[in-house]
Amino acid sequence: MLNIAICDDNSYMLSKIQNIVKSELEKHNETAKIQIFTNGEILLKAHESTFFDILFLDIEMPSINGFDIAKKLRDSFSSSYLIFITVHSELVYNSLDFQPFNFIRKNDIIPIEDKISEILQKLLLHTRQNKRVIIENDGKSGNKHSVYIRDILYIESTGHYCKFFVKGETSFLKQRCTIQECEEFYRAYNFIRVHRSYIINLRHLDVLDLYNREIFLNDCDRPIHLGRKYKEAVDEKYTLYLRTII
Repeated sequence: MLNIAICDDNSYMLSKIQNIVKSELEKHNETAKIQIFTNGEILLKAHESTFFDILFLDIEMPSINGFDIAKKLRDSFSSSYLIFITVHSELVYNSLDFQPFNFIRKNDIIPIEDKISEILQKLLLHTRQNKRVIIENDGKSGNKHSVYIRDILYIESTGHYCKFFVKGETSFLKQRCTIQECEEFYRAYNFIRVHRSYIINLRHLDVLDLYNREIFLNDCDRPIHLGRKYKEAVDEKYTLYLRTII
């Protein structure tokens, strides 16, 4: 579950953003606890006991503004995703010092609903892939491994087992499960079946060669074969994925 904070001294805008965020998350079946604040000091106090994964911060507020809040968060090495809110476009460039994930202009020609929808879609890609999974390795070591989903390059089916090829690992992890079970579980994390024996993480897709039906992944020393019956679906899903992250 995501912990989200929204801070804006304008009660109307605060309520509007809260409703949009809640509605958008429901579309993606994502659970979240959303807390709203009209005062930055209270938000920072709450952050000490409840780590906020995502913060929507109005830049211009009395007492302590959005930049002040962001500085305190970054000084404490907080890894929260920051989205700044402002009516002044020129302040967007100043916000880059705090490594924001994105920003929202209140008076933009793009409706705020569309902008928040776009931002949250991109954010969910990041937050979901930053989760860890436990792979019960049936290989030589027989140990359980905690792995970031973002680091899984691809999964290969071999009989009653699946091999997990993980970035930075010199050998694969082997777990007793079916390719169908993996496909069902990892679908929500932007993995896709590309062959009867392979599932890839779209995050690592470098080149999709539809003509030769080969897929090249970053940090992978061999191409993955693209099954003929999966070709159209993979092309469509990858195109949609690129539109989401760009």
